[in-house]
Amino acid sequence: ITTVASTHHEITDERPKRSYVRKAQARELLINAAIDLFRERPFSQVTTKEIADRAGLTPVAIQSTFGGQLGLYEVVAQTLIDNVGVAFAELGGAQANLGIIFHPDLTLSTRLVAWLRGEGVVVNAFTPLGEDNIPVNTIRAMSDGDLDPTLERVYGLLIGYAVTGFATFAEANTFPVEDVALAVGLIRQFRQFLADNQEQLRSLDQRIQPRG
Repeated sequence: ITTVASTHHEITDERPKRSYVRKAQARELLINAAIDLFRERPFSQVTTKEIADRAGLTPVAIQSTFGGQLGLYEVVAQTLIDNVGVAFAELGGAQANLGIIFHPDLTLSTRLVAWLRGEGVVVNAFTPLGEDNIPVNTIRAMSDGDLDPTLERVYGLLIGYAVTGFATFAEANTFPVEDVALAVGLIRQFRQFLADNQEQLRSLDQRIQPRG
């Protein structure tokens, strides 16, 4: 790239010229760069300039591709959970072992969503408590007994919150594998308890409903 100084002497800018990158490729480069940096440092310490530099692009690419930093982060969270879905299928789907709960992309995506919500961002593209929550559905598949829709929904929410909390704080605590296995066993037994006591639970639900 050649520029002309005010004295009319030509000087050479030695910075490498950036080649044209299609939007789809820029999207992939930025997502991968963000994930790499998120594995290295807390989200709050990563800047859009660093992400763009790691991807070999300019910060403008983040704005034009994702509408800004938070748009990129939301897509990163969804990409991570999609990666977990691929690993889940490779492990054998709903009958897979519970190692999926320890998948690093599940931990990172859950922490990222929690951080975004802490920043006041409503994340629409991904929720750790959604109906397609892989760890929740894994535990459901390992459980016996049919639940009515209300109890099934509440049971899923309880597991979802438990898994979300585990994924968010697992790195800060040491959980022996045996303890995690026991916890999952208790959750499965709880589902059986719900299935066996649905009538009593329905009456309890009626008693605690708020009255107008």
